[in-house]
Amino acid sequence: MNNIFSKSILRVITASLFSIVLFGLLSGFDKPVQTEEITEAIPESVINETVSETISESSAEPETDETISENSVSDPFAHYADFKVRGVYISGYMAGSSKMDQVIENIDNSVINTVVIDVKNDDGELVWKAQSDMVLETGCGTNIVSDMPALIDKLHEHGIYVIARCVTFRDPYLPEHHPEWMLHNPDGSVFFDKDKMSWIDPTNRDAWNYIAEIGQDCKEAGFDEIQFDYVRYSTGANETITGLDKQGKIDAVKSFAAYIYEAMHEIEMPVSFDVFGTIINSDVDAGIVGQDYYSLSLSADAISPMIYPSHYSNGAFGFDSPDLYPYETIKGAMEDSKKILGTDSSANNIPSGNVVVRPWLQGFTATWLKDHKDYSEEELRQQIRAVYDSGHDQWIVWNPSGKYPWEAFTELEEGNTQAQTFTKLGEGIYFCDYQGDYMLDEYLKANIKTTEEFDEWMTNNLTNGVPTEMGAVKPACSCFFATDTDGNHLLGRNYDKYQTDAMILRTTPSDGYASIGIVDLAHLNLCLEGCSYTMDDAEALDLIRATPYAIVDGINDQGLGAALLVIDKKHEVADTQKDDLLIYMSMRAVLDKCANVEEAVSFLENYDMYSPSSRNSYHIFLTDKGGNATVIEWVDGETYRVDSDAVANTVLSKDVKYPDNLGARYGRLRTALDEGSVNSKQDAMELLKFVSQPGQTDWSAVYDLDNFSVNVCFAENYEKSYTFPE
Repeated sequence: MNNIFSKSILRVITASLFSIVLFGLLSGFDKPVQTEEITEAIPESVINETVSETISESSAEPETDETISENSVSDPFAHYADFKVRGVYISGYMAGSSKMDQVIENIDNSVINTVVIDVKNDDGELVWKAQSDMVLETGCGTNIVSDMPALIDKLHEHGIYVIARCVTFRDPYLPEHHPEWMLHNPDGSVFFDKDKMSWIDPTNRDAWNYIAEIGQDCKEAGFDEIQFDYVRYSTGANETITGLDKQGKIDAVKSFAAYIYEAMHEIEMPVSFDVFGTIINSDVDAGIVGQDYYSLSLSADAISPMIYPSHYSNGAFGFDSPDLYPYETIKGAMEDSKKILGTDSSANNIPSGNVVVRPWLQGFTATWLKDHKDYSEEELRQQIRAVYDSGHDQWIVWNPSGKYPWEAFTELEEGNTQAQTFTKLGEGIYFCDYQGDYMLDEYLKANIKTTEEFDEWMTNNLTNGVPTEMGAVKPACSCFFATDTDGNHLLGRNYDKYQTDAMILRTTPSDGYASIGIVDLAHLNLCLEGCSYTMDDAEALDLIRATPYAIVDGINDQGLGAALLVIDKKHEVADTQKDDLLIYMSMRAVLDKCANVEEAVSFLENYDMYSPSSRNSYHIFLTDKGGNATVIEWVDGETYRVDSDAVANTVLSKDVKYPDNLGARYGRLRTALDEGSVNSKQDAMELLKFVSQPGQTDWSAVYDLDNFSVNVCFAENYEKSYTFPE
């Protein structure tokens, strides 16, 4: 494990830099809010404190606050984001016990480089006997950790960055000592929430000074950063308790944040805040607790949304039970964060300056949920992968007991995101938001022209040695192009084969166009009888790395659509000494590299095209949002282009007579289009239903080229459709 900053190094760097330019070098991160107990307590943002029943669809409007913004001008932590926090939470009780030696050993053998330790815990006590005036006056110091400076020195010796977790406004200790600091009921009695917890009034300035003194104690003990948890109102503190409406609560919390940020920066202590994950895109939740995501980011070096999948209401991010989808939920939450703050975690161009987004991840199993899954090594890895895949690079894991599957934190470095995950949408229906590089340019340079060469390349480069065993596909398909009454250009596609399993695949290559397409998983040795693996097998995670090369229809974000169809005619290759390319793989290439039909045609002209089977050839239907539709087909050793708005499995470039059953689908398409029968997406789906093959149509898809979306029905179930993006 890389050594971070030891305490002595931190002091030397800070002193020397300050004497030169007023800037210091520090780094660190924070953790999600939760209960402080050692037992399997539910984290702060869990269901007993769920902000609202459902996650509001509205997004919080970013606020500007010139006063707060000015606090960021003198920034002594210009390089704060350079250190990438990978942390875990450790309770004060564990930190003060002999178990801490094992924790340190586990960290030494992992990629973890940070611990978040309780200082002011959920009981309102300080976990060591600090000596500041107000701490001594209240008597809140304890011997839970007998020698905090010595513990921090030891952690620094092992290169571990140490963050102090301070439970801020929820405080059951203070009512006996300073009841005047607390929230009160209308009758003057101290307010207690439904869990019998009392809360500091966030507008009380004496309490602010008390929290600031604890921050000073943390600095003197040697902590590298202070993280303020429960910087909010109780969800049960309504206007009769607080005397404030929702905006008033937000303003009060924002004012405290600005104060504590300035106070901590005066002593060169980085500041981070824990916040509810749901406030990122919900005005309702933000108003209930007084946390506005954007505004708090203006007064923080780091902000840590608690985006535990178990804490989201059913339906969040399109999932009935978000806890069952750790990767997708974390990815969705982090993408929402970027929409509000406008950047990833390490950029320096957002209004709040250098704020780092460092989420809390779920390291516990939400047994209180009816639909939940055990969170262990794989679930942690999926969440961490989602953080990286969303463009962020720091994270902390929360488990109130401090017990972690440490194997989840080995050999997992930033950027190691090539492994893929998938979501099961229904029986035989999957979705994958593909992340990472699938090496298209390298593949194209390999001049692959047989399925054997394809399998060898995939096995060596993408699938970790798991064989793809791609075979020849012979789908009896139908496609058409139409324009609806709103001017949207539609690509309709039936994929008729043998009830194969399918995957909707979204790709976002760093050097190409984003696309949505559908994969026949049997092409990759998955799912069907005769295939080696099912989606339940561990090898499936390796094989789906090759899914970008197995799409048979799709569109890209430039408005180009493409579909692959078999031709009932033998394929002959005209070797013109061009580069070689399997016809299958041309789908991936044109969607990544071409913005319209003409670019796609020009691209295909650069290759000698090979069929995976000498018994059949293929053609590709190309469409774009400019209103163009054409068919490229390879027949008798020649390449032909036929401009057409419909295609099935018959040759269009030559007058070939087919049996009635083979030519019927094209004829039906031709008639419907000539009669102007397709005026909406619903009409398009009805036409696909009309030409479907009973017992053979695997999916019917209507792609919207103008709006980069697809509506798809599977297995001839036209009562149930899926839309992407949702």
